[in-house]
Amino acid sequence: MKGRISLLPAVALVAGCLHIDDDFPFLHVGEDETTHEVDIEPSEPETLATTADEVYEGSCGQIPPQDPEMYGIYVGCTLNAVTVGDLNGDGHVDIAGIGSKSENGPPVLELLLADGAGNFAPRIYILPQWAYGVTTGDFNGDGVLDLVTSGGFGPSIVWYVDGDGGVAGEVVEGSSGGSEHIGTADVNGDGNTDILSTGDSVRVFLGDGTGTFGPPRVQTQLISRSFVVADIDGDGLVDLVDNFGKVALGDGAGDFTIESEFTVVSFADDLALGDVDGDGTVDAVLTSKEHGAISVRSVLSGWDLGSVDSPDQPIGVALVDLTEDGNLDIVSANRMARELRVYEGDGYGGFAAPSIYAMGTGDDVTHGYPHSPVTGDLDGDGLPDIVTANVNDRTVGIVYSVASDPP
Repeated sequence: MKGRISLLPAVALVAGCLHIDDDFPFLHVGEDETTHEVDIEPSEPETLATTADEVYEGSCGQIPPQDPEMYGIYVGCTLNAVTVGDLNGDGHVDIAGIGSKSENGPPVLELLLADGAGNFAPRIYILPQWAYGVTTGDFNGDGVLDLVTSGGFGPSIVWYVDGDGGVAGEVVEGSSGGSEHIGTADVNGDGNTDILSTGDSVRVFLGDGTGTFGPPRVQTQLISRSFVVADIDGDGLVDLVDNFGKVALGDGAGDFTIESEFTVVSFADDLALGDVDGDGTVDAVLTSKEHGAISVRSVLSGWDLGSVDSPDQPIGVALVDLTEDGNLDIVSANRMARELRVYEGDGYGGFAAPSIYAMGTGDDVTHGYPHSPVTGDLDGDGLPDIVTANVNDRTVGIVYSVASDPP
């Protein structure tokens, strides 16, 4: 019999009870990080490469006092989005984030390379442009995860990370500025990782497995702020659902056709997909900071499966089984309260009252609110942990899952 899973600050969810363990303190990554510039080569505008020139030594800023009530680590730079994955091929799940060296810039890519025991070695790179989003994928077929950042005011860029944490980048030709969300999937079933991004419309870039991408396949019918890809109708092809409730089915060649549309709360900010009620079909969980609620919809039928009260501006969401009971739980990032909330799912579409985890070190909402939570096994215990960027703060929020004995 599997034991229950608790959440610990690097806290715990056992039948809705929160347990805090003093053995998981507020962590520092240290002050020995180095920063490197990433320049565009004049002769090849499409190619980016690290110069390895040290820009400065030491921390991006002053380390704040230890705060046992805040879950996370001090990372120096102000990160706006994070992703997780084994970026240097050592078997440990690392963290990568995009943001700025300070509140006023310049833009940075920060790698937090993990040792599997909860410790992270930072590497910070000055970027040639602002980025809004970041995610992972193996774009060159070497078996090691790479990164791709959304364009901001310029094109999307793929970043290749070597075994020592060094990076080299290449522009995704045909990608547009203004992209907020970026995703990866094998949309045409050839075994290679492709890139999808938002902007004036969703654009699909088919990868050939060597790091080269074809021209954009522009989906003009999809003007989305955020989206998630999954096989919605069970035909084995990658489909797409966006924050406006549009369900677009993939044709297996890289294009999408809108099949249906379900009602969403106005100004849905983020969404996650999964089967929350155990009926074998895909459901969508959407956040709306304007309405202070998390809504649940059946993707194909459009049925309203209810909502979860989540005041204080929920702006990001993830679905993951944190309690190892086979049911998906909701993780929401709440802006005004500067906290992560975990709603344990019952497998029938219902969710328990939330467990709450404070994020950030600031004194007001403009500093340290969490954004776009992601999950990964940071400490190598086989259980999913929660990671979030704390916007305008110098921290990354982390809540660890830990196994506990069955009751």
